[in-house]
Amino acid sequence: MWDRVPGIIAGPGVVKTGVHVEYLPQHQPGPRTRHARGGVIVSVGPKCVRWTPYGSDQAVRTPLAHMRVDAASHINNRVAVRAELAARAAGNPLPYPEWTEWSLARHLEHAAAEAANQAADAARITWDGQEDVTAGPGVIQPGVHVALLPAHRPGPRVRHADSGVIISVGTKCVRWRPYGSDRDVRTPLDHMTINAVAHINQDSMVRAYSAALAAGRSLPRYPEWTRWTLAAHLEHAAARAAARRARLIRLAVKVAARHTPAARPVAVQLPRLALPAPAPAVVPVTVRPARVIVVPCGAAKLDRPASAGELYTGSFHKACRRAADALARPGTTVLVLSALHGLVPLDRVLEPYELRMGQPGSVTGDELRAQARELGVDRTAEVTVLAGSAYTAAARHVWPHAAAPLEGAGGMGYQLQRLKALREGRYALAA
Repeated sequence: MWDRVPGIIAGPGVVKTGVHVEYLPQHQPGPRTRHARGGVIVSVGPKCVRWTPYGSDQAVRTPLAHMRVDAASHINNRVAVRAELAARAAGNPLPYPEWTEWSLARHLEHAAAEAANQAADAARITWDGQEDVTAGPGVIQPGVHVALLPAHRPGPRVRHADSGVIISVGTKCVRWRPYGSDRDVRTPLDHMTINAVAHINQDSMVRAYSAALAAGRSLPRYPEWTRWTLAAHLEHAAARAAARRARLIRLAVKVAARHTPAARPVAVQLPRLALPAPAPAVVPVTVRPARVIVVPCGAAKLDRPASAGELYTGSFHKACRRAADALARPGTTVLVLSALHGLVPLDRVLEPYELRMGQPGSVTGDELRAQARELGVDRTAEVTVLAGSAYTAAARHVWPHAAAPLEGAGGMGYQLQRLKALREGRYALAA
């Protein structure tokens, strides 16, 4: 009965870009307001929603408690008419659910409670406890159960099963043995995923489902990593290992600096010799990162100092970060392009601020080039900018050749869809 636009499904707790909204009856604006009473969400903040009225090209900011989902715009008219006629004939009230009268603030509260319930139910599910085989993000090793993705399942002439057990893992392919077969099969890593059903403890799953049904909640969903390809799992494991190595190196440097003797040995005076002037120091190519991914800052921030990787809480920044993490490979550096501070590593601690790119006081192109040289990324050949037009233009002061997958994606909703496609491997970056 309700709308089935891809990525936008009306329902309790669904408040996101692309959803149709309208004013609540008690908060209708006065007659001097010239824009329509309904429109489409552009972005959602902690207190206000930014939306574009029908027939207008200017966004409006309204408190969440003053608006609701426009149910009439999200309904399948043919099904609705039949349901309404049947209700009137039977003398029943119109079949609109209660959530169509909720404010957007109540929708977000419902979504937060539902997410907490989902996490609690999922925590009750125990994954495979076989010796040396533990299912989880990045765990791809012999003994793990795998299955072919639906898009890559073979035709009817192939006589082996669509799932089995890993025998060995290579750089591009996985060798696995289908269930009921005595022969191994070699398949590309991006054609397969973990067989979550084979790695779950059935008793714990039944208990979690029973608890959810008894409480009237939706059934717990499998974690996101159960939908990754094997290639994505290996990239995740490599990124995690690289981060661990970087932490160990930083710790080793701190320990070495702490134990370095303060007193230096007395220099020995030697006779001066006519030696050629030393060559200027050159940063080795291996020190520079092989790839740089730039993500924008965001207007929504924590109210306390935090690292650049945690300070920004907006949905668009988080979507850019998730896409950057999915695209990151060993040797990749992710930087935040801050309107105030410029190019910032994820571990740098920043104070909250209020400034957007292009406003007076925002970072300039010369400052960005100087920061890139200081960070050793000014000559990086492979640079990807996951940001809007203003931040992409600023980044190209440093890297004119940078790839910008969000260019031409239109509004915020289309950019979020492009980011999701990048994260899921459905959109390839230009070579």
